[in-house]
Amino acid sequence: MFLWNVGGLARALKADLINDRQKSYYLAALAMLGITLITCYRILPPTCTPPERSIIDILGGLIYGFIALNGVIRVFHINMAGDGRFFIDRFICLALPITIRIISYFLLISLPIGIIRAFLPLKYIWGEQMATASVDIAHFSVTGCLSAFMGMLLVAALLVWFFWWIGREIGFIAGAPKTVNVRYIFIEFFNNSKKS
Repeated sequence: MFLWNVGGLARALKADLINDRQKSYYLAALAMLGITLITCYRILPPTCTPPERSIIDILGGLIYGFIALNGVIRVFHINMAGDGRFFIDRFICLALPITIRIISYFLLISLPIGIIRAFLPLKYIWGEQMATASVDIAHFSVTGCLSAFMGMLLVAALLVWFFWWIGREIGFIAGAPKTVNVRYIFIEFFNNSKKS
């Protein structure tokens, strides 16, 4: 299994060197990774009070759903612009190493920031008034929700990066022309949906 080498996996898929049993391993590993990520997200402590957290979660879900739907459509059309074969196999197999790499890059950047924030005194993070004994709860709620909102935007950016990367690799495997772009795909998608 290619767990880190996305280019090597793309070349192996293009040469049809990955059999169905290996593809099923990619699917099982991707499902386990997804379950692990969802579990990790659910055990994180909330940064907002419940009403604000619910609004941010709903907004995030809508944004993530929009990005995922459009991303899958984009990648599907890139595959169709090439040989148009084995879209699901290619998507599942490539999704695992790309997800592992994106998570690794994210952790490489965020862990040092988290460690620095853990050891800095509160006055350097939230200002002098937050370091005193009288903690302003409203300020903490706004700061926490801003942090949750920024986290939501970061996850959205990571999703966009994921779909761009998987589209590039599937385009290589399928032999799609490099001129296939997002604008063309969305125009074609909406023109086809009007005909139905």
